Amino acid sequence: MTPPDLSRVGSAVTNSTLPERPAKPGEDFPLFPHGNGRWAKKVKGKFEYFGKWADDPEGDAALKLWVDNKDRLMAGRSIRRGAVEGTAVKFLCDHFLTSKKHLRTNGELSPRTFADYYASCRFIAKESAMPRLSVNWTRRTSA
Repeated sequence: MTPPDLSRVGSAVTNSTLPERPAKPGEDFPLFPHGNGRWAKKVKGKFEYFGKWADDPEGDAALKLWVDNKDRLMAGRSIRRGAVEGTAVKFLCDHFLTSKKHLRTNGELSPRTFADYYASCRFIAKESAMPRLSVNWTRRTSA
């Protein structure tokens, strides 16, 4: 019986297609270049990623994303990526349907009418070309 070949034990095989890892732009730079090719930071025991370092070798965009989302991450929430100002169409539909559901429960709206409202809102929320409306909505009050 021949002993196993231990000459290759511990040798790393490198098949990576990633470019050379960049150095941190400064000693006080809060992010580090992770091995998966992204700028990263460990927050609350979990890695958070802030964009590819191949696209952003100086880390400027990654740093901006970190600064914009630092409080959210420290509070245990997720990163807000590509946030668009405005009210979500789905939120508006949900709010509308909640008010109509109360009317249906009180007998002021027929179940058939509510079903039509529901189908319409479902279609609008699903097929809307704009997921958010950039209109300031205010509650109208009668004078």
